[in-house]
Amino acid sequence: MEYSIYRTKTAARLRLVTAADGKPLALAEAAPSLGKQGQPQKGERRYDWENSKLSLSLSAEELFAIAAKCEEIRFFKNAEPLTLYHDPQKANREGNPKELILASYSTSDQKAKMKFMAYLTLRERNGQKTGAQHTTILTRTDLYILQMLTTHMAMFIREWLNPQMPQKKTTQQPETDDIAQPENIETEIQEDDIPF
Repeated sequence: MEYSIYRTKTAARLRLVTAADGKPLALAEAAPSLGKQGQPQKGERRYDWENSKLSLSLSAEELFAIAAKCEEIRFFKNAEPLTLYHDPQKANREGNPKELILASYSTSDQKAKMKFMAYLTLRERNGQKTGAQHTTILTRTDLYILQMLTTHMAMFIREWLNPQMPQKKTTQQPETDDIAQPENIETEIQEDDIPF
């Protein structure tokens, strides 16, 4: 399960992967474009997923928060931004703290046919300074897809929705009524029945 958003300077994606323990894990990832020197053909874009990718794992609660924020931004122009902060050092892991920010984007100055409504930023912090940062702008359609996808991912992680779970099969035949069903009886409409 994955959704990618490609823009001129950055790309972002949300995807569901299987962790080492076999459980589903949701990842938000962003990477910069390789620029003109990395583009093999006109119109084809490439992104540096290998060296410059920022990645953040998301819990079911955080996925639901993203879904709710996507809906809020779609319906209310001045929605407060959502900021998710992860510090791996608090869990005795290596790595720098990271933030995911989902916020409204002003549509008043835009001349594009499909206006951008929000932006999604993944950034890394090195001490007090902001390290790498990748921002991807989002359309109303992107927000709707992210809302549906993150809801589905959270339900999958919580095991509320699991397509691999066996479905209960019934071997019992449904009971049939021995009572004869009435035939289709069409009643004739009289002129007196019409109210006008």
